[in-house]
Amino acid sequence: MVSDVYYNKNDTSFIGMEILDEQKNPINHAPSKGQMMVAERMKELIGNTKLFGEKFFPEFVLSLGDNFYDSGISLKDADERFLKTFYKAYGGIGLQWITLAGNNDYKVPKNEQINITENKNGKGKKHKGHHKNVHISEEEKKRIEKQEKDENFEKARERVLAQMIHSEMKFPSEYYVHSHNLEGFNVVFIMIDTFLLCGGSRKDSLSLQKEEGLSQEKKTAKKLAQEKHFAWLEKTLPKYSRADYLFVAGHYPLYMSEGDRSYTCANRLRNLFKKNNISAYLAGHEHSLKYIQIPESETFTFNQIVSGAATKMENCLQEKHVLSNYKDDYEDKIINMTPYFRICHPAGLNETQFKENQKILKKEWTEKRILEEEIKEIEQIKEDQVVPEDLVNEYWRKKAELKELEKQLDADTFVNGGFVAVKIDINFARFSFETVGENELKSRVGRKIVTGKQNHLGVFSLVFYDKIYLR
Repeated sequence: MVSDVYYNKNDTSFIGMEILDEQKNPINHAPSKGQMMVAERMKELIGNTKLFGEKFFPEFVLSLGDNFYDSGISLKDADERFLKTFYKAYGGIGLQWITLAGNNDYKVPKNEQINITENKNGKGKKHKGHHKNVHISEEEKKRIEKQEKDENFEKARERVLAQMIHSEMKFPSEYYVHSHNLEGFNVVFIMIDTFLLCGGSRKDSLSLQKEEGLSQEKKTAKKLAQEKHFAWLEKTLPKYSRADYLFVAGHYPLYMSEGDRSYTCANRLRNLFKKNNISAYLAGHEHSLKYIQIPESETFTFNQIVSGAATKMENCLQEKHVLSNYKDDYEDKIINMTPYFRICHPAGLNETQFKENQKILKKEWTEKRILEEEIKEIEQIKEDQVVPEDLVNEYWRKKAELKELEKQLDADTFVNGGFVAVKIDINFARFSFETVGENELKSRVGRKIVTGKQNHLGVFSLVFYDKIYLR
């Protein structure tokens, strides 16, 4: 929790970030190298004057989802995961964590998913437990499909609940309001759940769209949750119309580098944000640092800040980004977003080079996971069991191979991590985009980049610094 020493009635400060990354998270759930470097950098900045020319005492960390990879946590393993992952990295920071859920926090492992139905030659669905050749009616098929979706959705929500019950995080519900009343001004954060609003995938979001015309009793639990959340958001935003700073925080960005989410949802959210003149939308999901600024009208500029790189960075695809303003809900509208970027980091490779590097990384991560699983399988052999000599030799060979592969992965990973530090006072909110790691990449930004500060953590860069003014 926040100590009194961090609280100042004249301003408020926070660090915005997405905590984890699947590829950098080994089987034993220990924090990645990049994650530990980011955590150390956060500790180093507290009370330091390097960021804003005055001492920086953040009051909280704003975590933007995907808190535990790659399938959240369960009520059974929550204590262990907090201990091995969360506390090990962030235990010494001493700040309150204001958080929300990402798509991976809702992800149910395949072996725990409920599968009542299965496809059979495209001729219909078969109910498990029935005789093999007995087909069911269309009405019964829909009922079973709805039951399956509802039960899996409740399982997914249970995984998010496992995070809510831990006092280390302020996470009272799937969506809520967090506010600060200071001397002469106030700051409001509307915390939303983009998994509920927009679905877990493009297929999922399109499935939710198809339920629009159904009666309430025929809609899935997830569709009802989506409608309830939108109704809450439409009612809540106007309540804070007089807030001096009105931020909305969610997991999915509205402007994304890949078209794998719901455009209808993004467009609806963007119109809501414009109508209520929000200060900025803060998001995670993409493993990079971005600041997009789009003039929507004479009175409103849409600011989107993405901070989803707390364990590593992936190259920011600066040429093609999806815009949520489109004519056909089922088609992507791709536009050149480059003119709207205030920051796109890292952006040191062209698209061809980036794709080639991603292929290499994917291959290496796959090899690493296989090796870790094989090593773990050998280690689980009981102590009193006789282990063949060739298996012992194979074990040590795999351990050595894994060590070399980890070295190669470190060499092929560009930047280990980044986050955004924010300081808000009565005049403006100042955003400082920070990176830490062993290798640097160039950024596409509208202002000068400050780089090359070498310290014990590796290369540190103040990538970009900008302001958002009082509403």
